[in-house]
Amino acid sequence: MEPSHVQPRKQRETGAVEAVCHRRSPSPPIAARALCALAAACALALALALCGTARAEADESISGTCYVACVNAHIDGAEGGNVFDVSFPQYGITTTGYCISGSIYGTPLPGTYPFVGEPTDDGGYLVTVDCRGAGMYENHYSPFGAQNVGGFKIYLTGTVEVVKTSTAPDVTEKNGCYRLDGAVYGVYADEACTIEVLDATTDETGRARSAATLAPGRYWVREKAAPAGFVLDERAFPVELTREHCRTGAVPVLTVEDAPLLAPADVMAAKVDRETGVAVPLGDASLAGAVFAVEHYADRFGSLAEVSAAGVRPTRSWTVVTDEQGRATVGEENLFSDGRGGRGLPLGTVVVREVRPPAGYLPPDPSVFVCPVEAVPDAAGAAVFHAPVVAEQVVRGDVALFKFGSADGTGGGSSSGGAPAGGDENADAPGKPLADVAFDVVLVSTGEVVARIVTDENGRASTADLHDAAACGALPYGTYEVREDPATTPPGYRAAEPFFVEVDENGRTYFYEVENELVRSPETPTSVDGPEEPALAETGDALGTLPRWAALAAAIGVTLAAAAAKRGRRP
Repeated sequence: MEPSHVQPRKQRETGAVEAVCHRRSPSPPIAARALCALAAACALALALALCGTARAEADESISGTCYVACVNAHIDGAEGGNVFDVSFPQYGITTTGYCISGSIYGTPLPGTYPFVGEPTDDGGYLVTVDCRGAGMYENHYSPFGAQNVGGFKIYLTGTVEVVKTSTAPDVTEKNGCYRLDGAVYGVYADEACTIEVLDATTDETGRARSAATLAPGRYWVREKAAPAGFVLDERAFPVELTREHCRTGAVPVLTVEDAPLLAPADVMAAKVDRETGVAVPLGDASLAGAVFAVEHYADRFGSLAEVSAAGVRPTRSWTVVTDEQGRATVGEENLFSDGRGGRGLPLGTVVVREVRPPAGYLPPDPSVFVCPVEAVPDAAGAAVFHAPVVAEQVVRGDVALFKFGSADGTGGGSSSGGAPAGGDENADAPGKPLADVAFDVVLVSTGEVVARIVTDENGRASTADLHDAAACGALPYGTYEVREDPATTPPGYRAAEPFFVEVDENGRTYFYEVENELVRSPETPTSVDGPEEPALAETGDALGTLPRWAALAAAIGVTLAAAAAKRGRRP
């Protein structure tokens, strides 16, 4: 029997479909129609049997199940043909089917039914949906059973799948800063990736499956947007979607790798002097030798308290020491690898703790720094780590002294210069205070005069007068020589010898007592007969104008000559 309606040609957007056109003939008498129906049923059974044989012999036939739903069940069967929505989820196709069994058959209720598709010369498949045994609408019931659905061809399409992985899973798998979902891949019809067919977005497992609307052929897949924490991969990868893939519902899978973002980070911490703000130490202090403990955590934390509350362990730890420029480096070879030759710090958090300050500096406050490692918002494919710059206060101290002169040349202090007085500036004065005596304080390592102090009327002087009360001292950590300026030594006194001061305790005043001895007059030479008179000092002789040593030699010569002459006159 012929179909009970005329079937138009129709193309749905969701699938490639072609309807087969049939003409409806006038309704024959009921008996004839019954016979025709019986013949059609036999023919259909034979056709299905033959189809099964053909499917066994023809590799390109398709079969499976589809969903069928009548869209005009309100129309009685005798008044017109039924129209059906037919969906093939495995191919991503939804199309329109028609009654192909004749008007004496009932209309099947919506449901999933088996189908067979036979290949056609144009690459499509002519589909027959077997609805035998299906329930029927009441107004479309028939004792002959439900009608089969067909009258259309489908052109199979398929899908491709992209599976995203990481080139460095040890960096990304347990780090919440890296995600596999959200990557967008374009599917292109040309290798240059200028003709985009569709796109697909990865899920949390890193899988992205395209819509099942791709015709068999070669396609190229390229990443359009990288997921959080990864570098965009601009390479294009070919993928082949065959007719066999489409026929069987198989999906070609393309596995791609993305490299994780890493931040360049050779320097983990840097030190500067707090007073100058630059990496130049004061006095004899040094920026070298500061010890830092560095830890990387695979998540974002805003404070040390958050790190502690999370109860997580660091992914990696380092101990680093500053050099002469105040830089603590870890060495690129000790950083994480991105799997493609690059090295750096993964996204997350770095905690830097100063364990020991360098020589001449106080421990910083705070001594712990929480630093993010994060992607640069305005620079795709870039991450940044800002190493903490730690400003430290140099150790400072003062020198104070009491200057006195001995009244009798013996004095009560040290005749060799400065004598430490145990830091007691209020000790009883051991001698006469000397005022207006100047001292230069010289940094031994450089020879530079860094301070000049002058004694007051009480004989006291201190570098504490050179700074305000808030400072801990005028002299940075170091070794100093304190020198008395001879030009300021009081008349009659001999200048004291220089002395050295080690400033190595913050806020300490180093107190010294410094004595000046009286200048002694030379004593007159004596002999057994009484004091000797200076040779030629009172004669007025011209020899008296000679230097003392020459006059003495002349006098000795005259004496020897006289003695020789006297011996010569003896009988």
